[in-house]
Amino acid sequence: MRSALSRRRIRVLLFTVAVVWLLHTQVYAENLRAAFVIKGAFILSEEPTIWRNGRLVHDLIGYLPIGTVVYLNPESKARELFNYDRDMYEHYLFVETDIGLAGLLRTDLKVDLTETRVLIPVGNRGIPIRTQNSTKYHARTLSEFSRSDGVYLTVIDDQNPEFYDVELPWTGSEERPPDRGRLRKRWAQEGEVLLLYPENIGPEHPRISAGEIDQDGGYLSKIAEKVRGAVGMDTAVIKSFLKDLDSLKCMLSAKADIDIGVKIFGAGLGLEFALALKDKDRFYHLGQCVYYQGDEVYMRFITLKDIACRDQRPHRLMNFLLQEADLDPAKRAVVSIDDLPESLKGEWKRSFQGAEAPRRMIRIDGYDSYHRAFSFLERESAEGGGYLSTLTAYDRRIVINTILSEIAYFTRPEITR
Repeated sequence: MRSALSRRRIRVLLFTVAVVWLLHTQVYAENLRAAFVIKGAFILSEEPTIWRNGRLVHDLIGYLPIGTVVYLNPESKARELFNYDRDMYEHYLFVETDIGLAGLLRTDLKVDLTETRVLIPVGNRGIPIRTQNSTKYHARTLSEFSRSDGVYLTVIDDQNPEFYDVELPWTGSEERPPDRGRLRKRWAQEGEVLLLYPENIGPEHPRISAGEIDQDGGYLSKIAEKVRGAVGMDTAVIKSFLKDLDSLKCMLSAKADIDIGVKIFGAGLGLEFALALKDKDRFYHLGQCVYYQGDEVYMRFITLKDIACRDQRPHRLMNFLLQEADLDPAKRAVVSIDDLPESLKGEWKRSFQGAEAPRRMIRIDGYDSYHRAFSFLERESAEGGGYLSTLTAYDRRIVINTILSEIAYFTRPEITR
C-alpha cells in the first residue's frame, strides 16, 4: 500500500514538474522577441562614446551578415537618433546577436520572427532549391539562393524525411502566389542554412569577450610551457618577455631581445613571420578572446598582432594570428597583409585612422566593403583548407567576424541623439 502511494506521489511530482517546465517554456517563448537581419546591417554602441565635430556620436561596433539572429528585450523601446550622414532621423533598438555582438540596430534592417518557420542561408555557397516533385534520388533545380541574395524561404511542411517543402516569398506578387519548391534538410543539418522559428531560439546565444591577455597565468603559462619544451628557455624569462610586449613598442633593437623574440615566436610557437625580428623592428601585441554559448565557455583563443615599425613607431599591422588556447598548431588562423587582394588593402588610408592605424590591416567603410572582406576570408578557408575550414558554417561565421573586429577599422557614421 505504501509502495503504491509512493509511486502515485512520484507520478504527481513528475507531472507537476513537467507542467511547470512547459509553462516556463511557453512564457519564455511568448516573451522572447527575435528577428533576423535580411540585407546586412551595421550595429552601434549602446551609448555615444566618440567625440566628433563638437558632439558625441555612437561608435560603430561592426557589421551583421545576412541571417544574423538578433534578440530583443520585449520591454525595450525604439530610440530616435539623428544620422548626419543621411540627414534624417532613424529608429534603433538594442539587440544581442548570434555572432556575439550587442548594440543598437536600425529597426528597418531586421525582420521579426513569427510562428512561420524560415530558412536563411549563412554559408558562402549557392544552395539549390528543388522542384516540388523532386525525390531523394531525382532532384530537379527550381532556383537557388545564397547569403548575398538577402532572401529567405518559408517552410510549408517538413514531413518528408529528406526535404523541407518551402515557399519562395520573393517570387510572389499581388497577381500571383509565390513559387513553391523543396530544400534538402541536410543543408540545415550541416549549418549552411539556418532553420529559424521562435521555439528553437533559446537563451544560450553566443557571446564574444575580447581583451588583454591574462597576465597572472592562464594563457601566458601555457605559452611559456610550450616554448620551454621547444627551445629549453627558462619559463620565468619567457613569461617576463611576453608580459612586456606592449612596453617594448618598437624598441626591440637589443640583440638579446631579438634573440628571445625569435626563439619564442619562431622556434617556440612556429610562427614564420616572427623571423622578421632579425631584420626590422617589430611590435607584438598579445590578446585573448572567449567565445561563450550562453554562460558556458565554448572556445578560447589567444590573438597576436605583428606590427611593423617605422622611425621607431608602430606603423602597420602585417600579420594577425588567432589560435585556440590549447596551442595546437592545427587550430590557428593567420591573416597576412601580403595575402590580401588589392581591393581590400588598397582602401587603407593610414592618415584617416590616427592612433588606431598601427593595429589595423584594412578599412571598412560600409556594408559592401565588409561583405567583400568577410567573403574573402570565408572563400579562402573553403578553398585553401586550414583551421577555419574545419569549423561549421555557423562557428566559422562567428570566428571570421571576430577576426575582422581585430584587423579592420570601421569608418564611423555620425549618429547621435
